Amino acid sequence: TSSVYIGKHNNSANSQPSSMWLDQLDYFNFQRSRDSDGWSGWDSSKDKDSAGNSYTHGIKYTLTALDKNSQFTEYLLNQKYKQFSGKFLLHYDSRSECRDAYLEVYGDDKLLYTSPSMKAGVLPVDFKVDVSGVIKLKISLKTPNGSATWSSIYYGLTDALLSE
Repeated sequence: TSSVYIGKHNNSANSQPSSMWLDQLDYFNFQRSRDSDGWSGWDSSKDKDSAGNSYTHGIKYTLTALDKNSQFTEYLLNQKYKQFSGKFLLHYDSRSECRDAYLEVYGDDKLLYTSPSMKAGVLPVDFKVDVSGVIKLKISLKTPNGSATWSSIYYGLTDALLSE
């Protein structure tokens, strides 16, 4: 017998995972200042949010004045996922930092989500973004003009999951 598939076929040899942690997905492009630390893996044994909570999956971001108020990371999703969810937070080591920062999520250069302001005294923000049909996902951390600092401020993107 012969079979013909029209449309999407979920062959186990060719199927993509139904979900993927962002910290396990290789980035396509990362833009930051030359002298900035940028981002690193989240170490669940030492990294915490401003309230002292730990997370297994995450990315730790560092913003400085050298970042010219923003940095971004791009990932190729190639229309494989429908939802991007997680938490945006201020890192424990920066819990007294009163400068604002925002998380912006873009799909194919179209703004899909802007977080509330993240600074001292603000609990982690849960987000859920529809990324259906998105080829290129861009995650940007920004501080309003004029509020950058010369010291490092640490933020986290934790429990960040891409799912079908």
